[in-house]
Amino acid sequence: MRDKNAAYLLFLLIVACNASAQWIAVREDTVTPAKLAAYPNGAGTYALNNLHTLTLTTVKTIDETSSNPWPDGVESRKVAIWRLREDLSYEPAQPRITRDEERFAHFDVYGYVPGRKDEVEALTREYVAVDRNAGVKHRWTVYEMIVGDNLPAYVLVTYGRNRRDFEDEKVAADTLRAGRDIPLHARNTPLLRKLESFEGTLLIASKSSAASPRTDSKKE
Repeated sequence: MRDKNAAYLLFLLIVACNASAQWIAVREDTVTPAKLAAYPNGAGTYALNNLHTLTLTTVKTIDETSSNPWPDGVESRKVAIWRLREDLSYEPAQPRITRDEERFAHFDVYGYVPGRKDEVEALTREYVAVDRNAGVKHRWTVYEMIVGDNLPAYVLVTYGRNRRDFEDEKVAADTLRAGRDIPLHARNTPLLRKLESFEGTLLIASKSSAASPRTDSKKE
């Protein structure tokens, strides 16, 4: 109870300072293998490769993160709060696929050295500029982890039709960048404390999914 109260007070403080932000509740469920096929196919829910599901939902209060009943077969649940960072995300002028086609997502969770937030975010904006100038055709979305493990951390989500499509586009994007992102990688390494990656397939494609937020690159 004490941990929940502390998280709630932290969430209220951050909301008060960022009234216009978009908050995402992230539920990671461990599902009994026999029950995985019957897991509710809600919009914004990804099936991961390790008998886990990941559901992203827009919320206004931290209480909403724990109000969802556990579906049959759920053995454990982890909950986090992410903040959508449109200012750090990339939206191509002419995307190669529509959002309805984005049924695959690759998640990179970057844990950074405490006290280096300004440097991390400035560097991320440089990545946005590289991809915009290179004409990269796929979008990627950045979330700041507000409540969760191994803070401070940011989550980078990249999309594709499926895993093969994601890998093919990754090669195409690297060709367009022509090595202009390599110096940024070198500067990112000293800031990075931990990197975790995973991927999943969207159970139901939805334009309103929190995992597929609208971003406007013109704001940056």
